[in-house]
Amino acid sequence: MLLSAEHKRQQAVIYFILALSALLLSFIWFIYRSYRQELKINRELDAKNRKLSEANSIIAEKNKDITDSIKYALLIQNARLPEKADILKYLPQSFILYKPKDIVSGDFYFFHKKDSYLYIAAADCTGHGVPGAMMSMIGSEKLEYSISKNDEPGGILALLNNEIRHALKQSDASYSSHDGMDIALCRLDLQARIILFAGANRPLWHISANNNVINVSSG
Repeated sequence: MLLSAEHKRQQAVIYFILALSALLLSFIWFIYRSYRQELKINRELDAKNRKLSEANSIIAEKNKDITDSIKYALLIQNARLPEKADILKYLPQSFILYKPKDIVSGDFYFFHKKDSYLYIAAADCTGHGVPGAMMSMIGSEKLEYSISKNDEPGGILALLNNEIRHALKQSDASYSSHDGMDIALCRLDLQARIILFAGANRPLWHISANNNVINVSSG
C-alpha cells in the first residue's frame, strides 16, 4: 500500500511537471508567435514608411519643379506688362492696382502710346493660374497688334475678338473652345483732351471731380 501511494504521488508529480511544461511551452510559443507577428508588422510598416517617404520626396521635387517653372513664367508675363514709369510719365496722378490670385494671372493691364493717343486697358481672361496666364499673353499681344491697325476703341476690340478667335482656332461648333476675355479699353486724346471708351462685359467708372458722383458706362 505504501509503494502504491508513493507511486501515485510520483505519477502526480510527473503529470504536474508535464502539464506545467506543456503550459510553459504554449506560453513560449505564444510569445514567439506574437514576436514574429509584431516583427512582420514592423517590417511592413517600415516598408510602407519608406515608400511613403520616397513618394513624398518625389512629390516635393515635382512640386518644386512646377513652382520654379511657374515663377519663371511670371518673369515672362511681367515682361509683357507696361512699365509703371512709362504710365506715370503721361499720367502722373494715376495708380495701378494689380493683385493676382495665383503666382501668374489671367488678368492684365495695358498701356500704349500712339501718336497723340494714350490707350489704357484692363482685361480679365478666362481661367486662372497657368491657363489664364497663357490667355493673358495672347490677349496682350493681340491687343497691341489691333491698336497698330485701328485707332477707334470699338474697332480695336472688334479686331481683337477676330484675332483671338483666329489664334485659338475657334469656330461656332459646339466642340470649339470659348476662351476669351472681358476688357475695358480707353483712348485718351492728349491734344483734344477727350476720352473714348469701349468695353466687352466691363464698364467704365467715371467719378466727377465736382460732385463726387460715380457714373458707369457699359460701352
